[in-house]
Amino acid sequence: MTTFARIESGVVVETFEHDSNPSHLFDPTWTWVECPAGTMCHATYDGAKFTNPPSPAPAVAPERPYLTVVTRAQFKLLFTPAEYLAIKASSDPAASYFLGIVEDATATTIDLANELVRAAISHLVAVNLLTAERLAEILRGWPL
Repeated sequence: MTTFARIESGVVVETFEHDSNPSHLFDPTWTWVECPAGTMCHATYDGAKFTNPPSPAPAVAPERPYLTVVTRAQFKLLFTPAEYLAIKASSDPAASYFLGIVEDATATTIDLANELVRAAISHLVAVNLLTAERLAEILRGWPL
């Protein structure tokens, strides 16, 4: 089977597969032209060449909202159990400072946008207690 395109004003309005030019099957004012397989509706035709329209951009899922001011419990849950236990077992002074932030019973929330908090968490990457990828995930916040 051969593919034919019906052309109106230089644009493909439909395609049709047939053994021969289908002009005799339809309205005699319609123009049918043999076209390559895969020619799409809305392709342009300049008299010699078909050009398919560009593919639409893939849909981008909206960014999921995150809280950046979190409760102490939410903050702890941003870390895997293995990460949290490794931080607790570390002798690094900055890790101890970080734990002080987390364990401070007077603090009801932790602001992940606070520069001191970000610096303390970022230091955990420098001492191999977190990866850079996990740091980014944690600093993004608590998913809503």
